[in-house]
Amino acid sequence: MKGVRIAYLIHWNEGAESGVLKKVMHQVTEWRQQGHQPALFLFTCRPNEDWSRACAEAGIELTVQVYKGYSGRMADFGLLAKKVRRWQPEVLYHRFDLYYLALPGLLRAVPSVLEINTNDMAELRMEQGFRYYYHSFTRGKVLSAADGHVYVSRELSESEHYRPFAKPSMVIGNGIQLEAAGDGPVAGERDNKEAAEQEEDAVSPRAPRLVFMGSAGQSWHGLDHIAELASLKPDWRFDLIGVEAGELEGLRIYGADDSQSSAGLGSKSQDFVKAGERPKVRVASRTGSTSGVAETGAGATEESSQRPSALAGEPASGDPAKGKGAGTELPQNLFFHGKMTRSAYQPLLDQADIAVGTLALYRKHMTEASPLKVREYLANGLPVIMAYEDTDFPAEVPFLLKLPAEPDLIRRHLGKIEQFVEAWKGRRIGREQVSHLDTRFKEAVRLRFMEHIAALRTGGNGSGP
Repeated sequence: MKGVRIAYLIHWNEGAESGVLKKVMHQVTEWRQQGHQPALFLFTCRPNEDWSRACAEAGIELTVQVYKGYSGRMADFGLLAKKVRRWQPEVLYHRFDLYYLALPGLLRAVPSVLEINTNDMAELRMEQGFRYYYHSFTRGKVLSAADGHVYVSRELSESEHYRPFAKPSMVIGNGIQLEAAGDGPVAGERDNKEAAEQEEDAVSPRAPRLVFMGSAGQSWHGLDHIAELASLKPDWRFDLIGVEAGELEGLRIYGADDSQSSAGLGSKSQDFVKAGERPKVRVASRTGSTSGVAETGAGATEESSQRPSALAGEPASGDPAKGKGAGTELPQNLFFHGKMTRSAYQPLLDQADIAVGTLALYRKHMTEASPLKVREYLANGLPVIMAYEDTDFPAEVPFLLKLPAEPDLIRRHLGKIEQFVEAWKGRRIGREQVSHLDTRFKEAVRLRFMEHIAALRTGGNGSGP
């Protein structure tokens, strides 16, 4: 299959700091390099020059349709669908999202493939808002209209939420352009004087450095678990990219969140909740204010730890004389950097010893994933601490510490974490150990699958990808 016109349709509202932008650009750039003609069709409420700049640099045609609010969204998507049709693609590739009136017809008009990145029902259920109910009633119209599905994990491909809409499918974990990732200096070889100038007094200049990259509003990242680890290891430094300190105050923590999320995790996780064996986690703003703090775990009252609305930003009930409701500052070895471009955060990756991946995927009732941030960590040679099965590493490898997916994973496995950090401090992973993550290989497989889907539609032999 050469010289095929492939329309990539995506609804997305973030720019350069988004891992999704990087992924999409890596995909379409590779399709072009492998002899095809991709074009990107972006549906967004936040027009951003980052997309235009990235597409111009890669030589990719870009069409942007802006919508404002809910009232005109259906009509605006209809305009974008017409633009896709006028471009006359031979294959349509769509990142699965919400239903729009014009979408099923567009998917049926041309050989089409959906990319499925998450357990959509579990993720939206966490919001319990209009979007959840809207999506519940309409998602099937989109899933059934496409000719094929690409899943980013085996677990998703076998999920009961997608089984009723089964189509020819393939599992392709997320990848990364390895050649575009920098080979930063080994952490143990960085200049001690420069490092000392960057360290704060609360952290030793020779302390292990851990780095995390994430986005706001995604509780399954497990930012509260990272804060707990920081409190238990005050001599380690934690650089958090893409999130602010206020993110912790907005999280539901152990007593409220995980008592509900653990329902599908098995008896052991349920026992943690019933027995009240959760670790004591207390968070507040870095200003030192003791207001707006929630406490859970052994010191929390049953009411405060079990009520569904108990958020980290709410004061805990209880007797102040016994310490209940009395807050403490966030660990002083947590450094929040907020949103950053790659050029800005690359030095933090270069200086890090260990990276932290997703730690609370169980909150979405998932156990397997292939997160984009972990691909970027590995491309930079960083060993990773995580709490899920990685699609591209089904067997054990020494540079991935896979913790059990359970609410109190930090305290239960602190010894393993300490051993892993000590073993990998100052070391880097060899590029050959992660070569199978490269976009060139991933996209060659994806293109063969699209060829297979197109052949099925046009009456070709449809031989497997």
